[in-house]
Amino acid sequence: MISFQEQIGDHFEPVRNRIRSSFGKIRQRKTDYLLYALTDSLVDNYLINLEQIGLNIEALEEKLDNPTKEISKTLFRYKTEISYLRKSIKPLKEVLTRILRAKSEIISEEHLVFYQELYDIEEQAIEAADSYFGMTNDLINLYNTNLSNKVNEVMKVLTIFASIFIPLTFIAGIYGTNFEYVPELHFKNAYFVMWGVMVVVAGTMLYYFKKHKWF
Repeated sequence: MISFQEQIGDHFEPVRNRIRSSFGKIRQRKTDYLLYALTDSLVDNYLINLEQIGLNIEALEEKLDNPTKEISKTLFRYKTEISYLRKSIKPLKEVLTRILRAKSEIISEEHLVFYQELYDIEEQAIEAADSYFGMTNDLINLYNTNLSNKVNEVMKVLTIFASIFIPLTFIAGIYGTNFEYVPELHFKNAYFVMWGVMVVVAGTMLYYFKKHKWF
């Protein structure tokens, strides 16, 4: 059996250590067992990476009440990583299926049970990848929803302030006109009356908004 490792990594180091130290039966068995050991090492690393990403995703869920750009970037990064893992994991299932169905002399019947167990673990890895991918999408949707709610809250406050100042601006606009004769301007306490009316209007509107639970 010839294997290629395109990038430097330690995924197969446990297998190398078992061979160097003669730990277990790896040096007593044939090539098909070595293939199983290498593939099992890959699947174990898939599960370890998925579990770590899953823990990170669950930790982010608690922070979504206060959505920030950093959370958004992190979620999309995890989504990309899970997507990459899914593309790596799923083709391996097809390979294992062919090995189990091939009934080749290269794979001894004695070792088929190991490949069957590996196939079951591979299915768990695929389910975990799909689950975390769906969870990431759900959290992204929740992030967008919380962000929209936050924006709506801000807009609601601004709308309330704008609604209050519309009649006040109307009153100020009337008595700020340049007509020569505006009867109320000649009253001694007209200025204070205008302020009183504006305060009453603003207070009434605030009471109305509060009564209808608009804020």
